[in-house]
Amino acid sequence: ATTPEPTRDATAEATAEPTREAGEEPAPAATPRALSPAATVRAFYERAAEDDFAGAWRLAGPGMRDVYGGSRAEFERQLGSLERIEFPELALQARSGSTATVRVRTVATHTDRVDRCAGTLRTVRSGGRWLVEPAGLSCTPG
Repeated sequence: ATTPEPTRDATAEATAEPTREAGEEPAPAATPRALSPAATVRAFYERAAEDDFAGAWRLAGPGMRDVYGGSRAEFERQLGSLERIEFPELALQARSGSTATVRVRTVATHTDRVDRCAGTLRTVRSGGRWLVEPAGLSCTPG
């Protein structure tokens, strides 16, 4: 059995820059730590909601890109109405080697509707980071 991952926002931790006092020498650039599988799923959808389609697309694995016909323009067209996404549930369900399953429940507010989604997404490790892949996510409007 696996322990659910905490739902804290690891994206902020991974991108936060340290502060320094006036006159202090800058610290050597640190390599941001890789996002966890659950944080990658969160970042994928939050970046789309913030209209950072390039950033979201970089977190999409080949299978997820295929969902949008392999076209970033189609990805933008389909997710362009997304204004906000909430994660009532976001937890690591299972992990084995370079694959992890993330259990999610979302409330996605679009310009013209609200979608409620539940199920799982897969993440796969590639090039030192996790990428989001489709799995068993079902959405209903309302």
